[in-house]
Amino acid sequence: MTHLNTNRSTVNVNFLLRTIPGEVSDIFTILCLNTVGEIIGLFGIVANIINILIFLKQGFRESINITFMALAVTDLGALLTLQMTNILVNPWSLTASQDYSPLEVVALLSFYPHNYFLRVSGLITAFAAFERCLGVVFPLKVKYIVNRKRILMGIFCICIIASPNVFIPFYCSYLDWKVVPMFNISYFGIVYREDVRRDFDFSFAYFYTDFFLPNLTLFLLITNNFIMAVQLTAHASWRREVAGKRESLSNQISRKEQKIVQMLTKLSLIFIVCLIPQSAILTAVTFVKEFGLGGPYFDVAWLCYCVSFLLESVHSSVNIFVFYRMSSRYRNIFQMLFSSHSSICIKRVTV
Repeated sequence: MTHLNTNRSTVNVNFLLRTIPGEVSDIFTILCLNTVGEIIGLFGIVANIINILIFLKQGFRESINITFMALAVTDLGALLTLQMTNILVNPWSLTASQDYSPLEVVALLSFYPHNYFLRVSGLITAFAAFERCLGVVFPLKVKYIVNRKRILMGIFCICIIASPNVFIPFYCSYLDWKVVPMFNISYFGIVYREDVRRDFDFSFAYFYTDFFLPNLTLFLLITNNFIMAVQLTAHASWRREVAGKRESLSNQISRKEQKIVQMLTKLSLIFIVCLIPQSAILTAVTFVKEFGLGGPYFDVAWLCYCVSFLLESVHSSVNIFVFYRMSSRYRNIFQMLFSSHSSICIKRVTV
């Protein structure tokens, strides 16, 4: 849940109180959201639809495919909601004199759902790394520990754990007309319910969704990948010392295991690199309220949000390259899918 403190003023008024030149903010918004972000987002939407189709064709006999399928669905949701932000939030709507607050409307309809999908995506990546970590640490027992039923239950629990990103803002607030006595204006924006204890409810919610969950995800990813790297190095050293006929079979299993681990390591690295800026700005906003919407330094935070949104689009869009490069089965189905589609198009043209 992006920490947007929307109780002080409208977005339009807030953007008149700048500590950074408006031209700089406009350039960042147009570049990161309205052009590059849009292009990457549209590509990512198509890429994740392709991922979903390919994983459906692969089936779910291998438990890792269930995890990758869930990852593709959440990345698709994150991109669709972020596209709404990219379209509605632009320099013209932010500074225009109008009867609604663009950022407040987008916050409730897009920011919060987007961050929900983003949190679920990160936790699923961490869950996949943990699943493979068990396979490396306990290779003989992993089939009894990890199965499709438990993976589905784990993904369901992840969706519940991340639900405060959307449940709390939708329960505690809604869109309606409100008055700002300081400026003697009324506008359409976020209104909070009277029974909400904002100082307590939202402070706890922001701490959980904007500080605890992002940093927990990063911690789990780094820890699991570190353990896998150490264990695989130890196993490789042990296998080199083993002689006999079993060595070739062990090496085959090792290569397959290492490919999956390398794939998850790359997915984890992409998440960490692309989501560290968001984690940093959300941590800052959690403890420094002046960076919140309506605060005196929000325009500084907005530049960080623009870069963060762009990197989030990259994170949710590039997994297709990892799958294509690291999985021969994925690559074969991808090529078969598009070769059959192109042959059908050629036949239609010739007819």
